[in-house]
Amino acid sequence: MFDQRYQTFQVLVATKSYTRTAEQLFITQPAVSQQIKSLETEVGVPLVHYQRPYLTITPAGEQLAAFIQRTQAQSTKLLADLRQPTQQRQVTFSTTLSLSEFLAPRMVRLLQQRDNYREIRCKITNTQAALRALQTGESDFALIEGNFEKAAFDYQVIRREPFVGIANAKSPLAQLETVTWRELTAYPLIIREKGYGSRDILVHLAQAANVSLRDFPQLVTVNHPAAR
Repeated sequence: MFDQRYQTFQVLVATKSYTRTAEQLFITQPAVSQQIKSLETEVGVPLVHYQRPYLTITPAGEQLAAFIQRTQAQSTKLLADLRQPTQQRQVTFSTTLSLSEFLAPRMVRLLQQRDNYREIRCKITNTQAALRALQTGESDFALIEGNFEKAAFDYQVIRREPFVGIANAKSPLAQLETVTWRELTAYPLIIREKGYGSRDILVHLAQAANVSLRDFPQLVTVNHPAAR
């Protein structure tokens, strides 16, 4: 659906190098430069900024790259659907670990009742991996919590929940009606690993109070809060 210039641009976005892009596409470096300049002329905005030895993608370039990736993924999915009988349809969705415990089962039942899918695939992962799966076309949709670039995706809010911190019942914190962020920084913090939406939410809330994770005396990072 996109001509070679768009494909070249996608590789350049990934490599951030004219030389490596040329090597991957088996063309010359001047050919890469010509294709990018031609594409910039067509879209009417700069897509890359190059000042030796650094190459950066402009905001417009990032938007175009995301659009190309989404369109290619949708095209691949459409062709796959067209080539298989209706009764062989399949759907794949990603979900975070937290939502897999109560929301994903409801989604599976809904898909079973409303659509004629031969196979329903559910991938349990973290928020960032779920978003990447959407961009690459590995997932048709995702159930996530946390912050994400809303301009890059179509989305629907399913539920709004308060963000609640938990302390041991014997902790001095449990005896307080309200706790400030500064008071919290006197205690160790148990937090999800990077990539999880709940961690991003906590980090953003802390930053709003001018507090960072470095302010806590100890961080305990886990990938599954129910693990023993």
